[in-house]
Amino acid sequence: MIVVVDSREKHPYSFSFPTVRRKLEAGDYSIEGFETVAAIERKELNDYVQTVIYRKDRFRKELAKLERYRLKAIVVEASMSDILAGRYEGHIAPQSVIGATVGIIIGFGVPVYFACNRQIALHFTETLLAKFYERQTGERIKK
Repeated sequence: MIVVVDSREKHPYSFSFPTVRRKLEAGDYSIEGFETVAAIERKELNDYVQTVIYRKDRFRKELAKLERYRLKAIVVEASMSDILAGRYEGHIAPQSVIGATVGIIIGFGVPVYFACNRQIALHFTETLLAKFYERQTGERIKK
C-alpha cells in the first residue's frame, strides 16, 4: 500500500507506509489506486474551528466531494473535551462548533473523529487507510 499525500498538505504525517505526494481532488490523504474513492481530511483544532465556522462555504464544496467517497473522514487532532473547554483561538461558542460538526455528519454523511492529538490522529488515519485497502484488495498488510 502506498499512501498519497496531497501536495498542498503543509504538515504531513510520517506514515509507516511508503508515500507519494500529488494533488488530491479531496482530502489530505488517500491510497494509490483509490484516490477517487478514499480520502481523509486532517485538521488541527484551530484550523477545524476556523474552517467550520468562518470558511464553511468553501468547506461545503470539499464536503460535497467527500460525501461521494466510500472511505471518507475528517480527523481532528484534538478531543471533544478541547472543544467543550474552548481550547482554540477565537471567541466561538463550543455549542457552535459542535453544531457545525453534527451538520457535517448528518448533512454530508462524513464522519468526524476527534483523535485527541497528532500522534493518535496519525495512528487512526493510518489504520483507516490500511483497513480500507485490505478490504478492497483482500491483501493483508504487514507493517
